[in-house]
Amino acid sequence: MSDETTPAPETTGHDAVDRVIDGLAGVPDLPLDEHLAEYEQAHAALQSALDGSEQDHRSALRRVAEGSGLTHDAEDPDAEAGGPAGESA
Repeated sequence: MSDETTPAPETTGHDAVDRVIDGLAGVPDLPLDEHLAEYEQAHAALQSALDGSEQDHRSALRRVAEGSGLTHDAEDPDAEAGGPAGESA
């Protein structure tokens, strides 16, 4: 019997992401032919969390812009810079 303990995995601070990571812990115990489906589900869940984060970020930018009197579209980060990489039309 070993005295070594496995350290607890670090958390990301984002509940949805932490749940996905926790769920992946059991993948090595599954039959190999089930791994892909588990990783695809994890990817979809992470993508969903990211999409939600982007929407939250856009909403926050909009509130800041409205509060500061800025008139550019807070949803389009390129609007103020004149397009991608600061290009002018």
